[in-house]
Amino acid sequence: MRRRPQPLGKEIVQVNNLRNSLKLRFKSERKSKQRNQLWTIAIIIIFVIVINYLVVFLYRRFSQQWMKDPLVTSLLEKTPKTKNGQYIVFVTMCNGRYTDVKHGKSSKSAFDALQRAYSSIKSPDARKIGRTRSPLNKNPLYIKVDAIMSIESKPKFNYAEEKPPPRAGFAIGDWSSMAFLYEQVVGSTLIDRNEKIRWDNIGKLWGASSVKEWPSDIHYEDFVAPLDFFRTQAIFVDNKQKVVNLYKGHNLFHELTPELLYESARMAGDYLARQTHIDGTMVFRYRPRSDTEPDDDYNLARHAGTAYSIASLYSSYKSPELLSALKASLDYLVNQKLVVCPIAYLPGQKAKCVMNEYDHGSRWTHLGANALTLLAMVEYLNSTQDVFRYLDSIVGLAAWISGAQHEDGSFVQYQEIDTNQLDENSFVRDCPGEATFAMARLHHVASSVKLKDFSKDRLQNWKAVVSGALDFLVERESKVDDDDFVIDHWVLYAIAEIDRWYMTKGITDFVYRTGQIAQQRQVRQHDNDDNLDKNGIYLHKGVEDAQSLRSYGTATKTEGLCAVYSTMLMYDPEMADMFLESVKWGMRYQLQTQFRPEQAMYMKAPDKVIGAFRKSIDETETQNDYTQHNLSSLLCLARILEAQSS
Repeated sequence: MRRRPQPLGKEIVQVNNLRNSLKLRFKSERKSKQRNQLWTIAIIIIFVIVINYLVVFLYRRFSQQWMKDPLVTSLLEKTPKTKNGQYIVFVTMCNGRYTDVKHGKSSKSAFDALQRAYSSIKSPDARKIGRTRSPLNKNPLYIKVDAIMSIESKPKFNYAEEKPPPRAGFAIGDWSSMAFLYEQVVGSTLIDRNEKIRWDNIGKLWGASSVKEWPSDIHYEDFVAPLDFFRTQAIFVDNKQKVVNLYKGHNLFHELTPELLYESARMAGDYLARQTHIDGTMVFRYRPRSDTEPDDDYNLARHAGTAYSIASLYSSYKSPELLSALKASLDYLVNQKLVVCPIAYLPGQKAKCVMNEYDHGSRWTHLGANALTLLAMVEYLNSTQDVFRYLDSIVGLAAWISGAQHEDGSFVQYQEIDTNQLDENSFVRDCPGEATFAMARLHHVASSVKLKDFSKDRLQNWKAVVSGALDFLVERESKVDDDDFVIDHWVLYAIAEIDRWYMTKGITDFVYRTGQIAQQRQVRQHDNDDNLDKNGIYLHKGVEDAQSLRSYGTATKTEGLCAVYSTMLMYDPEMADMFLESVKWGMRYQLQTQFRPEQAMYMKAPDKVIGAFRKSIDETETQNDYTQHNLSSLLCLARILEAQSS
């Protein structure tokens, strides 16, 4: 008999209850887990925020430690109140590309004025380039503090007729908006060549298209404005929080060390590398106030001279960018300018020369361009040990220079390539020295390289060219009065190269005379506050004028005297010390003309001009040859001081 099935209602209810219980349990556990995850996330977020604020707090505390530096404290302690009972302090900050300047006023203390200025700085270009408007003072690389020491008020300054006081900043109206440091006046061209105020540039700096858009608190009449002229004392804080006193906006460089000189040399080399295009051409002249590059006729001799200084630096500074610029600049000469030429005084024979146009547009070649191109290639070989890259060019250029020498040791300087027409009357004073040094350097470097291209016969021939050229140059200069005597750095370089195998009494007398005349012409006696920065220059025809302030004029004398220092050390240590003293005085002046951060920050594009050497302490324009000669002298003195210290 079949059994009847038992009813399942009770069991079903139990199962359903169990299932619902499990669902509720799982749901509760899931919610609990979610809550725990949310708490964990919240704790992590709070932790990150706290850490972030702590890092910012510590960074700001560290980044403002410079405010407690003794030099800053000393500057602020001697800052006087103005007639209105205010302390006024300017702060300039630069992050490498952008610069902003603000001033703070306080009746309490100069330190309070400093803090007000510091906290008010914002990035001036934030809106223009789409960056967030974060304060520039969160990440400045460089900081400069100027405390106002004196103010000269001119309630009705006639800017059409009157000139501002020298080296003075100025403020318009009640200082609420427009106040400019002297460095801003120079960097933004607020004064023209006639030393008159340029109101159009002031408007551009403010951001106004016309005077009508200026702030309402500035009142003026035709050609008359209320101006306060002021002078400051300053300190500079670099990206390592090192604080230094400044004199007229720059360091005076009392102490010369190998580290300082190598650092300046690397800055100069990096600048020249940035000035070299991919095709090997270079920006010859640069105007940092307007960030413009004038379109001048290209100068091949200065191109080659710059390449030589880069090659000299590469031997101690193995920068990939430097090497790339060096190769590009020399490749440009080889591929674009080097051609086959007749040898001037060897009919029917050919060599290589640098082609450039001359006067009427024919193809001409010039002794200076050939000599400096050879010199640059030889220095490339010496610094890189890359023997074969320019070997044919070196041998060909040396053959042309050798064949351009007269029997008396002089050189012809211009030759028309297609007809071998020689311009015997053209004369550039530097060119014979350049050719002599290039051949002497070639002999020195080639003597240590075993190649059939540098045979004994060729080495002997190059020796004869150098000795003949030096005899001619020394004899010529012996007939020149001291007043007209030129300190030729290229000749001194050549003498330094040949002292081991050719040194006559005429040459040693020439070197002695050069050192004595250099010492007589050098300025070392300025001890008043207004002229300390002019020590080390060389008088031009007995006068301290704009030409005597040229940085490259001092640099060429420094590099020449420095080059023969080791030679003189063998013959007359006392005279050698005199040479070295002249070199050091000159170097202190030269370093003041280099665009370091404290000066570059007021130019239109600070990152482009850092490292360059300008025309003088009073002029901002740069040329590659200014930097070239300063770089060469930096390297020479750095190596001497390094050898002395070791």
